Amino acid sequence: MLGPWAAYRALTPQPRPGGTDIRLCHLVYDVPPGADPEGLARARGAAVHCAVTGTGDHPWGTLPYTLHKPENTS
Repeated sequence: MLGPWAAYRALTPQPRPGGTDIRLCHLVYDVPPGADPEGLARARGAAVHCAVTGTGDHPWGTLPYTLHKPENTS
C-alpha cells in the first residue's frame, strides 16, 4: 500500500496476496499528529511500515514521527 493517510484509513483489511508467508510494507504520507499508523499497519497485516507527515510532490522528504521523538535522538 502506498498513499495518503485518509485513503489508508478508509481501506478495509484485505487478504494477503500469496498467503501469510508474504511480508507486507505500507508507505503512508500526510499522516497527522496523534495518528496511530503503527497500530493501523499492524491491523492490516504489514510487517513493515513508514508513515510521514509530508504532502505534495515529494512527501518522503520528511522524517517519520518516531524519528522526531526526543528519546530517539542522542
